[in-house]
Amino acid sequence: MLLSTSSDVPSAGVPVVVDWGLQSADAGLDSYQLEYRIGSGDWVRLPLVSPTSSVARHVLPSAHEVRYRVRAVDRNGQAGDWRSSDRTIPTALSDSSTAIHYSGTWSFVNYSTYLNRRAHWTKTRSASATYTFDGASVAWAGPVGPTRGQARVIVDGRLVATVDTYRATFKARDVIWAAALTDGQHTLRIQVLGTAGRPTVAVDGIYVLRAG
Repeated sequence: MLLSTSSDVPSAGVPVVVDWGLQSADAGLDSYQLEYRIGSGDWVRLPLVSPTSSVARHVLPSAHEVRYRVRAVDRNGQAGDWRSSDRTIPTALSDSSTAIHYSGTWSFVNYSTYLNRRAHWTKTRSASATYTFDGASVAWAGPVGPTRGQARVIVDGRLVATVDTYRATFKARDVIWAAALTDGQHTLRIQVLGTAGRPTVAVDGIYVLRAG
């Protein structure tokens, strides 16, 4: 299970990607069966885009332990053993959380399709948003569009990416950047570059996956 820039941002919850690599029995693969469980609840079947898909996109409730399991079914109808994922707790953090520390000049804007209907934004070069967390994967969500600029993504003091939030068409919610990390404590810093002609960068939310 991971966070990915290929995911759409939902109005609530955490968008994750689940993938697996299982082999079927000698009769050949007919289909996979994927299930998930929230906390100690029942296992729930998760539909796949096709019977033999080995990846699924799913939206999980924030701050609840989740586990996935998958098995292969061959052409004779014989199902293999279930293979289970580790327990994981996904978290969705609003831009207005006091756990995110903003430096430089930031403002916030209200818009109906932003997460919680608002986001932090800035045009100030070197303005930054910093968040320290425990986890094994993290993602930054926010708006993209023709007036949007570039930012550095710094993890644990090391520059890991320079991202451009420019798009030809405005989109209020996008996963701008995501990464898998070693499980443990990390610090994410988003540092604005003040791109000429389109300096605006915004933070709408941060997603984290940590071991359960």
